[in-house]
Amino acid sequence: MGSERELLPATIGRPGGFSNPLWILGSRYSVATAGCSGSRYENYKSKNFPPLTLNHYVDVFVQLVTKEFERIPRNRASDNLTRVQRRALIDLGHLDDIVIKPSDKGGNVVLWPRSMYEKEASRQLRDNVCYKRLTFNPLSKYKQELAAILELGVEEGVITQKQFSYLLPEHPAVATLYLLPKIHKGLENPPGRPIVAGNNSLSEPICRYIDHFLKPIVESLPSYLRDTTDILRRLDGIQLDQDALLVTCDVEALYTSIRHADGLEAVEKFLLMTDFEPETCEFILNLLRFALTHNFFLFGDLLYLQIQGTAMGAACAPSYANCFLGLWERRIFMLEPPALIEKVSLWGRFIDDILFVWHGSIDELGSFMDQLNNNNYNIKLTYKYGRTNMEFLDVLFNIESDGYISSNVYRKKTSTNSLLHATSSHPKPLISNIPVGQFLRMKRICSSDTFFEEQAKDLTNRFKERGYRQQDISKAYSRAKNTPRNNLLMQPKQKNPDNQGATEKSKGTCSEHRSSQE
Repeated sequence: MGSERELLPATIGRPGGFSNPLWILGSRYSVATAGCSGSRYENYKSKNFPPLTLNHYVDVFVQLVTKEFERIPRNRASDNLTRVQRRALIDLGHLDDIVIKPSDKGGNVVLWPRSMYEKEASRQLRDNVCYKRLTFNPLSKYKQELAAILELGVEEGVITQKQFSYLLPEHPAVATLYLLPKIHKGLENPPGRPIVAGNNSLSEPICRYIDHFLKPIVESLPSYLRDTTDILRRLDGIQLDQDALLVTCDVEALYTSIRHADGLEAVEKFLLMTDFEPETCEFILNLLRFALTHNFFLFGDLLYLQIQGTAMGAACAPSYANCFLGLWERRIFMLEPPALIEKVSLWGRFIDDILFVWHGSIDELGSFMDQLNNNNYNIKLTYKYGRTNMEFLDVLFNIESDGYISSNVYRKKTSTNSLLHATSSHPKPLISNIPVGQFLRMKRICSSDTFFEEQAKDLTNRFKERGYRQQDISKAYSRAKNTPRNNLLMQPKQKNPDNQGATEKSKGTCSEHRSSQE
């Protein structure tokens, strides 16, 4: 049996990229370091705890330690709520006809009538393509099936016995479904985003394990956008033609739209482009197949099985969805390019949000989007375009008269002042550093001093509304103002630069593998 470090390689090869760098935002052609050293999974300690009654000395020890803890003086935190506010919270908690949830976007707290909440959940769960009612609890049966997969992994030397114990929970809980209201799509009768809370569930450990391997693949995709800073860094200094359009696309209901066969095919193809052993690839696919086909959950007092898509809430769901769309992008840019593809440049994607530049007419753009929507992947794209500006994530991009792209902060209309209140019972250093982080974020996003000053003024007012001291606000503002924006856009340093040699070795391995596949 190989060592644990052999089972989780330190580096991973980049899957095949797109052929034309003009189409790719920031074209990522270097091999990504996976950081798959395996230590994260080697060192998981057993959760088994022996009964204290087995040993009298242990029992006495626990009693003595407990008494010592009881002698420690307790500093009771002062209540930062008035009696009226505290009473109001208790009364709200006792109301059965409302459901209190955070909004899907915008940081709001939403009081959702329970009848409306349950009606929206029923509407989604009646979709026989995605969900199926269960008449029994399959937990014991599913646990046995997972144990068989893991035992095979141990026999083949893919995982150790310690990893087996971690990946198979002894007393798993049943996952539950809840909805987050999408009030940005409508304040009256808003749709809900389904989230499966799988904490301590049967699939939670294997989903984390799967994500450990898929994340490096996702980060090496040519279209991959890590975050807002990554987008700003790549668009910095870009000059566009006079007739260029900024276009954003959104993949509708991505997580529930991915057919299991299509998603597994995408992951398999990308795994085969790495230097993982065949047994490791097969083991990851078996675990992923189990996680997809055994995702059952409770809503109310009814059990459901998800038969299409992946659970939003699973640790591997974003990476899985990224791999799926990565294969689709590979098809449209390399294998089966649609007409007018040559009019696309700077294509980048943050999970299901796509940004690109269009060098054609509006009618041609419509024709191009129709072709993208005519696919065998069950993908449906909606899009917006702008000749002078376009919002993407939390940034408003503007095309200036000289063709250069400027950026400003974008906030949705439904966004509220959700900054943590200064009197919140959090550590004081944490609260005092919130203004610093927020003003630095403004400086990073705003491409001009004028934009920054406008946003800083608005941010100052919002901090004052939340009880922050003017001294802390001014200090944070000055620090951000005096920080060069280029410093905030710099590429973060690699956590483990010593892996460079291993990365170079992985490049050759993966290139040879791709050549043999082609």
